[in-house]
Amino acid sequence: MYFCEKYSYMLPEFLPCSSLFADSKCTPVHFNKHEKMHDLELQNYEIALIGVNPILSDLFRHKFYSLSLDHFRKLTIVDLGNLKDVSDSNVAATVMYLMDLKIIPILIGSSHSHFTQLHLQCSQVLMPHRFALVSDNMSKIEDLLISHSMFLKEIYSIGVQRHLQTSNSLHSISKILYLSEFRKKLSNIEPFTRNVDAAYFDLNAIRYSDFNGSHNSNPSGLFSEEASSICKYFGSGDKTKTLFISSWKTEQDTSGTNELLIAQMVWYFIEGYGLKKTDHSNHKKNLTQYIVEIKNTGIQINFYKSEISGKWWFEEPIIDMDHSNVLIPCTYDEYLNTVQEQVPDRILEYLN
Repeated sequence: MYFCEKYSYMLPEFLPCSSLFADSKCTPVHFNKHEKMHDLELQNYEIALIGVNPILSDLFRHKFYSLSLDHFRKLTIVDLGNLKDVSDSNVAATVMYLMDLKIIPILIGSSHSHFTQLHLQCSQVLMPHRFALVSDNMSKIEDLLISHSMFLKEIYSIGVQRHLQTSNSLHSISKILYLSEFRKKLSNIEPFTRNVDAAYFDLNAIRYSDFNGSHNSNPSGLFSEEASSICKYFGSGDKTKTLFISSWKTEQDTSGTNELLIAQMVWYFIEGYGLKKTDHSNHKKNLTQYIVEIKNTGIQINFYKSEISGKWWFEEPIIDMDHSNVLIPCTYDEYLNTVQEQVPDRILEYLN
């Protein structure tokens, strides 16, 4: 184990490069390096895999390393093995350390308390942040609301099912994307994922028929393909710094299907990150501009579309000679509504 004086907590050892993980497919993306933890500061790693629950994480690795990883030849990904100290504070401090190095940690078999602790540590260092929770139940966001600080700018709850909520909980947060709204159009999730710093994926949000490792055996929920799509959106998010994936049961499945689904979710998260790298949303020369004028108002809104990822933005209508105007994430539907002079309320807030 290695000790980091900066955060005063124990860092995990690197996973040994055993025959189990030394598959040739891992070579292009630099998995399982024999390096000390302080060498992370000398490398240009972009994504790190971390096991929180060792049993679940190793089951995940069996499936993940069987996937086609040659798609990620231009990325640098490292597997840091399994944490030996999985206390809430240590898990959050490990994430903070990696984020400080501009490395995106993906935690396998985590708990929601780790996610809450990350919020507390972000607040302690005065770091503004936005969190997203994919879950069928709003109750898991209550501890974040209780410990709410001025540095927690927004909380997004995705995949919520109304019949599992109390009426009070539905009024406790304004940024909710219900399962029914998400299913109407997958792109509805994009504004919820574009500006998120950290995301927690509660596997109980997936329907039991698609994932029998859930703890609540809910017959309704996300389809497996939708779970992977959500992770891809998180990976391509402009500010995503970490992804937590919850624990799951293994008793009901001996075929490894559950672990294969989680492996696919992580695979698509990494693919989304790869798309983001080629997007360069902050360089307008790489975007197509669409100008919309609102009749009888004199207002002009500049929309931008990336031809690489298909993402849309609108430009904050503020003229400042000292700073570039900010590009705000939006959807294609919001652009169409604006063209039809039905400007969405979210855009009107910026106009006012």
